[in-house]
Amino acid sequence: MSVIIMFASILAREFGFDDVQLVLFVAVITVSGILGTLVPTLWQDRLGHKRTTLLLLGVWIATTAGFAAFAAARAHAAVPTEYPTWPLWLIGNLIGFGLGSLGSANRAFVGFLTPASRSAEFFGLWGLVFKLAAVCTIPFGFAKDAWGTPAALLMLLGFLAAGGLLTLLVDERRGLAAARAEDERLGAGEIPAASERM
Repeated sequence: MSVIIMFASILAREFGFDDVQLVLFVAVITVSGILGTLVPTLWQDRLGHKRTTLLLLGVWIATTAGFAAFAAARAHAAVPTEYPTWPLWLIGNLIGFGLGSLGSANRAFVGFLTPASRSAEFFGLWGLVFKLAAVCTIPFGFAKDAWGTPAALLMLLGFLAAGGLLTLLVDERRGLAAARAEDERLGAGEIPAASERM
């Protein structure tokens, strides 16, 4: 997410967007992000936090793969500057949707696994890790300079796939049970009951 936030406008300019198109592109990402933020709220409790996160990571993996294919096709075009830019607008909408929906789903997932008695501590730690993730933009920048945009996007795809694999290791039931046990130990009362889906 940090890579996309920091590099989206740079990549769009690289693909021939002028200043007006660049402003519109950022606006499109923003509007799609707002809409994307609302989507997990409609079905995350029924589908499950882990499944929702994996589904949205799948959207990001598909979008990143499409972005890499677009960049590679444009790089190999006879006249790259004449290569159509409409796929980038579609990719931009999916990027914005992914930013909003995955960010919203992640916060809900963290909240689901957090003891009510330690919410400030857990969300503070989550915020710190989220900010530190910006360090992962450094390999992307090096890869882009050394091997080009398609290779850098494939590296990003690898990070997303690794995130998906790590998410597969999360046990929602165990996490919820641990959160409840911690609240009971500290006498903080019960946290909201789990959905019937579990």
